Amino acid sequence: MKTKLLSAIAVLGFTMMSMTPTSTPEAGQTIAMVSVYCSKKVDMSDFTGNMIGAINALANSEDFRIEPFVDELHKKITGTYMENIDFDFMPEAEVLGHAGYDETLNDGALISGEWMIRPEGYQSVHAQSKKAQKAALEAFPEVDGIMMVGIDYKLVKMVEALGFGTAKVQANVHLKIVDRKAKKMLNVLVSQKSDGKIKFALGGVFDTKELMPLIKDATENALVRMDEKIIRKQK
Repeated sequence: MKTKLLSAIAVLGFTMMSMTPTSTPEAGQTIAMVSVYCSKKVDMSDFTGNMIGAINALANSEDFRIEPFVDELHKKITGTYMENIDFDFMPEAEVLGHAGYDETLNDGALISGEWMIRPEGYQSVHAQSKKAQKAALEAFPEVDGIMMVGIDYKLVKMVEALGFGTAKVQANVHLKIVDRKAKKMLNVLVSQKSDGKIKFALGGVFDTKELMPLIKDATENALVRMDEKIIRKQK
């Protein structure tokens, strides 16, 4: 699937799972999925100095490719997640071709477009951007709510002594549905760390090329947990 860059920020700094149905679904409620995204910018709030620059440089390199992850997320949403969530969904083609569903929805104050990728045709409506969600709701007056699903990343410091240590990548998968008043109807957040680690020394990494396998590792772990939260077990 063709993809293009958009933007986002990273979320929680610890491993957790959360699924909060904040209202009871009513028969016939229709939801428009207005955003699917995957962040290319790694949250470096645990670190300072040279390491931040090194990770940002890696995120800009051609070797740092996370298109497969957003494509896999999109496949899971449309293939299994939607049929396991108790709402009706507007057909994807109708959402992408809907009047008003365009770049004006993007929240430039919160999101810098070059940092994230999305499936072709989708706009940047981040799960944490109230401004973008408000604009999306205005663009879809006929629906009962909107859904955003995205993945953000954080490099989490695990061990440090005398400036040397190790860190893991944490993938945060967030599925959020809000009603016409922007109140949460469903909020699912899954955060999982990579199995592998990356070394750092005095604020810099030993080998930034090691980060990409950890991104893949953390993403796969988080999507497995999201499957467990969303997909109903067959009796």
